[in-house]
Amino acid sequence: MISRARRELFDLFEQVVSKARARVLIGHRDYDDQAVLISRKELERLEERARAAETTSPFALAGTATISGAPEDVLTGVRRRQADLLETKARASRDERSRWP
Repeated sequence: MISRARRELFDLFEQVVSKARARVLIGHRDYDDQAVLISRKELERLEERARAAETTSPFALAGTATISGAPEDVLTGVRRRQADLLETKARASRDERSRWP
């Protein structure tokens, strides 16, 4: 609460400047939102991270590749391999069950 923050301002100040990444939330009963007290170093760190995030290249999934050929052909091959793997797994499961009385 704001009244408590006023009384304890010096202690709150020490808390956020003495401990890395420390944050103090200050609320008020008339508002849904809260204020955050952080050190200048923390603010600069957060601003730097935000700038770096804006300048990074677009996200790409690991293992992405360029398709050479018609997408339908690639999908057909993938589906065929998946069906083969499923059949192999099902066969192994049937063989495993057949060993148990």
